[in-house]
Amino acid sequence: MASLELTRLWKLHETDEAILGLQKRAAALDGGKKFQEAAKILSAQIAAHPYRKAHAEALDLNLQLKSTEDKLKKLDKDLFGGSVTSTREADTLQKEIDATKRQRDRLTDRLLELEEGQGPQKAEMDDLQKKLDQYNAAAKKAHAEALVQQKQMQTEYADATKKRPELAKSINPGLLARYDGIRKKQGTGMARIKGGSCSACGMNLPEKTILGAKEDKVVTCEACHRILYFHEGL
Repeated sequence: MASLELTRLWKLHETDEAILGLQKRAAALDGGKKFQEAAKILSAQIAAHPYRKAHAEALDLNLQLKSTEDKLKKLDKDLFGGSVTSTREADTLQKEIDATKRQRDRLTDRLLELEEGQGPQKAEMDDLQKKLDQYNAAAKKAHAEALVQQKQMQTEYADATKKRPELAKSINPGLLARYDGIRKKQGTGMARIKGGSCSACGMNLPEKTILGAKEDKVVTCEACHRILYFHEGL
């Protein structure tokens, strides 16, 4: 049976271990970052996808085609509307009409060419967009879950840090200073004796060390230097 002093120190250790665990859990909270990174990469792929360039070109060609058709209507009206007074003027208008029709044909051919390749490209783009939506939804869900976990951990952390000073007061200042020194170096200041080994680093402990712990002496692990705690119930 451990002494009252070591039992009090062990309770402090358990509190410190809980605080350390909460800090590690808080640091490990992802909050949807991995999904956000995946979405960022996917967004870049979508932005650089050939379909976007082809679609933008098609929109521009349609505008040009409309403008060309409007121009043809005006030229036809000018040619056949009775405002032409000379053969020379009629020839000039006809040449402009022919050139405009050739331009219309080029625009139409290019639009048909784009439309032929847009089917598979659009299907691919739709798949990428679907994945992006899934990543964004997963990131939003993970962020919400992380906020809930963070709030819970903050409550637990506040309770543990509030309890620690009272536990520390009950421990001999010299022993407490020794324990805190080990804890600052190793992260934790104590370890159980479990099956003849140190529960923190796993080293097989010498018989004299185990015997000293059983006799309520302050003994440490030769490997990790943590204060060892022996209790028959552990």
